[in-house]
Amino acid sequence: MLPIVGNIGVSPGTRIESYQVGFSHANETAQPGFYRVGLNNGVNTELTVTRRSGFGRYTWPATSDATMILNVGRNGPGARSAQLEIVGNDAVQGFVETGGVCGGGGYFVYFYGQFDRSFSSFGTYQGEVIRSGSRTALRAKSARSPSAWIG
Repeated sequence: MLPIVGNIGVSPGTRIESYQVGFSHANETAQPGFYRVGLNNGVNTELTVTRRSGFGRYTWPATSDATMILNVGRNGPGARSAQLEIVGNDAVQGFVETGGVCGGGGYFVYFYGQFDRSFSSFGTYQGEVIRSGSRTALRAKSARSPSAWIG
């Protein structure tokens, strides 16, 4: 998940450097089970975990260009499959099937994200192809990584 301020102009699938966001260690707090960082684009990011789940809260500065890039395909070379779906006007869900870790068997990581505002725009991208208004992105073992953006 990459919170940005701005719109999607070029595909993050091939030009992710266009969307990189910096931060300063002076703007971060870390303790067991909690992490917070103020990004250089004004977005405040807070992350916390429980034994089997993680939670994130992202707070944008006052703007009409709040965008979240969701790249479920960046999960390592052993990834077998993945799916990302935009649900309704304010949620995302999906899974990533991993290829295993340290010789162990693969496993599924499921995710669901609920936003407190409706999306004003959304779409998916794979490689250089951007599909505005698309709600689902899939990945078979040999296909490019599925990903999406919401604004």
